[in-house]
This record gives sequence, C-alpha cells and structure tokens, in this order.
Amino acid sequence: MKLKINEPNFKTMKKLFFAALLAVSTLVSAQTGIGTTTPDASAALDVESTTRGFLPPRMIEVQMNAITLPATGLMIYCLDCTPAGLRIYNGATWAGIGAGPSVESIVAASSDPAAGGTPSIADLTAAGVTDATGDQTAYEEAIAAANPAPTTLAELQEIIDAVNDEAAVAAIVAASTDPA
Repeated sequence: MKLKINEPNFKTMKKLFFAALLAVSTLVSAQTGIGTTTPDASAALDVESTTRGFLPPRMIEVQMNAITLPATGLMIYCLDCTPAGLRIYNGATWAGIGAGPSVESIVAASSDPAAGGTPSIADLTAAGVTDATGDQTAYEEAIAAANPAPTTLAELQEIIDAVNDEAAVAAIVAASTDPA
C-alpha cells in the first residue's frame, strides 16, 4: 500500500517546520561568537583572538558628528580628532577613551593661584570632562584647592560643574545689579 501525501499540505508543514526551527535556534543562541564557540553570556558579540585585534569603524570627526541620534555606548575610532583615538558616545557627547591625560596628571599640573594655564581646556576635554567651556584659571585653581584631591573622572567633573555653576550665579547677580 502506497501512502499518498497531499502535496500542498506537505509543503506548508515543511515550511512551518523550518520556520519554527529557525525561531528556536535564534532564541537559543542570543550571543554571537567570533573565534569562539562559547561566547560570554553577558555579551551580544564576543570576539576572541590571540593573534588579531578588534577594528572598530574609523572615520573623521565631521563624519562622527554627522551620526544621527547616536546610541549611548556607540564606539568609533576618530582619525582626525585631537588626539586621534577611540570615542564613545556617552549620551550627551563623544568622549575620548584612553587617549587623553589622566586625572592624576591633571591634578598634579593644577596650582592655586593658577600658573601657566595648566591643565588647559583641551586637556580637560581629552580626559573626558564635558562642559569645560568657562574660565580655565578658575578650573585650575578649583582643582588644586579640592580637598581631597579628585581621583576619578566623576570627581573631576563635579569640580568643573561647580565652577560653571558659580560662574552662572555670578553672572546672574551681576546682571541683576546692573542698572542698565
């Protein structure tokens, strides 16, 4: 006795089977590994090699700044930034990583009263400080006067923010007492 398979139903079942298989395999392996068959569970992409490095997208600063709505954590290598190097979008700005001066070197270079413009606004920005657009001398003196001295980028950022806040308050007071 020959079993007769209804051709249209068989094709439909075959398609459903492969679609289900694809869906299950996608759910089971949520991580992608390159150079490894066991990607780390905490990583969406795990690249392993003992002979090659990871090469992120490379672009010039104009191209980096033209990225529409960059995701927080997006990483690129900026070819013509000062200094050139890795940049990560922190949700507000592109921050350089590993390329700028350390917090320790900025603290060591600061003095009160300020002497010689060290650290510069460029040094602060290269270290990852944001909104360092005000009075460089006030920044230098505030860093030197901080007790305890800042040891992290977050502590350094707090000092810069406090100087900016003081300058904003002083500008408001000056404007409110100006008879013009």
